[in-house]
Amino acid sequence: MRFSLSKLNPSTRFYFHENGNKTENWVELRLASDDDNKRFFNSIGVKEKVTNVFNPKTRQMDRQTFFDTNDSQRDQFNEEVWDFSITDWNLLSDENDEDGEPTTIPCNKENKIKFMRGSPLFATWIANCLENLRESLAGAGEAETKNF
Repeated sequence: MRFSLSKLNPSTRFYFHENGNKTENWVELRLASDDDNKRFFNSIGVKEKVTNVFNPKTRQMDRQTFFDTNDSQRDQFNEEVWDFSITDWNLLSDENDEDGEPTTIPCNKENKIKFMRGSPLFATWIANCLENLRESLAGAGEAETKNF
């Protein structure tokens, strides 16, 4: 595996399958890092909070950080994450252009939010793809630690 300083968090392409067949529809996704999530929270005005919690195993206080949000802030956060995570797509519309070809739906923040909020099929597909991406990254890390 090679790493790149110019592309620390590259996107991965996932194709949509219908009836077991790969379609022309695809999406490119990436996972948000901890720094990205902090930036999203800060951009919507949520500050990081710190609390100390007793750990019964060590009998010491552990420091925990969290972001305390309301519903509106969670919605804004989700929109920022969707816009960041979905980097590109090729989604064909059921409407045709003047040549009779299916039109491509533009990949912009407005359409990302519209699909994630309004299409359970799309939102489930994206959630499954992100889970697959998380598992593949975790698997790569686990495979490396087993070599020692």
